[in-house]
Amino acid sequence: MALPRNCPQDGQFIELANCQSRSEFVEKSMHFYMGYLVTDDTTEYLSKALLTSMQGMLDSNDDRMRSLLFKLCVETNMMMHVIAAHFKDDIGDLRVSARLRRRTLRLGGA
Repeated sequence: MALPRNCPQDGQFIELANCQSRSEFVEKSMHFYMGYLVTDDTTEYLSKALLTSMQGMLDSNDDRMRSLLFKLCVETNMMMHVIAAHFKDDIGDLRVSARLRRRTLRLGGA
């Protein structure tokens, strides 16, 4: 099995793979592909740059979601206090946001 003769970059691929012949290049290619097919963890076959890029995107998304969840917790806590104050007819402290933010942090917020 050999590379098609009309492939314009076949010589460059063979040189990049550090192969002496087309047969050696095909053998290395088949070995790589068969390893890819039988492995459960395909990360060893993916480019390190691709993995780093994907990890960066996931970390960024993780930070954003953590921040949004914290804000949601503070707002929910504030809403619950407003509802409780309404039914008790006691408005209490209007500076509830800072206090609730501290409370949420104390209870395990980021």
